[in-house]
Amino acid sequence: MAFTMILAESSLELIPEELASEKGIISYCRRVGRPISGCLLDRSYHHQAMSKLPQSYKRGRPDIAYHVILDTVYSPLFMDGLMNFYIHTFQDKVIEFGPGVRPPREYSRYEGLMVDLFRKGSIIEDGKMLLSIRNCGMKGLLNKIKPALVIGLSILGEPSSVENVARICAATDSAAIVIGGFPHGHFSQGLQEMLDRTFSIASKGLDASLVSARVIYEVERSLGVT
Repeated sequence: MAFTMILAESSLELIPEELASEKGIISYCRRVGRPISGCLLDRSYHHQAMSKLPQSYKRGRPDIAYHVILDTVYSPLFMDGLMNFYIHTFQDKVIEFGPGVRPPREYSRYEGLMVDLFRKGSIIEDGKMLLSIRNCGMKGLLNKIKPALVIGLSILGEPSSVENVARICAATDSAAIVIGGFPHGHFSQGLQEMLDRTFSIASKGLDASLVSARVIYEVERSLGVT
């Protein structure tokens, strides 16, 4: 079985150029001692300026990806090479996590790592590709990995237990689970059309990190991974 997890339309991006002249943005970057091109968009600091961005309610939450990354890459499923992990961003970029990648657990170092990745395009250590980012988009990613089944998890989906979703994945030669990486709203129409099935695993919205942790655990149980 080939299992893939994708954190989709994630609120992870550099401060966009259209906000570069905003006083609040300029003040923030001076305070932290970094150029505007060297900072992640973060609603905690850039809320007022972000009101000018389209779909701002889905943007400026790099902490969501941070928690999902930690839950995912330090799981037995990923460390044993039984899962592929990608982050698809709101800007339609795709981040691939290579085998052996161990992102920092401290948030400020994570932020610096993501900024480096966006600016350089890849993170290589000892000749090994740990992280890479491409402009292939979600469609390009699915064309590359060619999963036999693409499952989205959304409050708007068909009610199901996490155990049932895991069993469906375990019974499929190559399955991809898509989780929303944004704080509010739902998958875009374009992304929704790329999903084969959509399930809801709770009666209320759950944090992406909780969803990813539950799915990974149940897939590990289905495969007998400890």
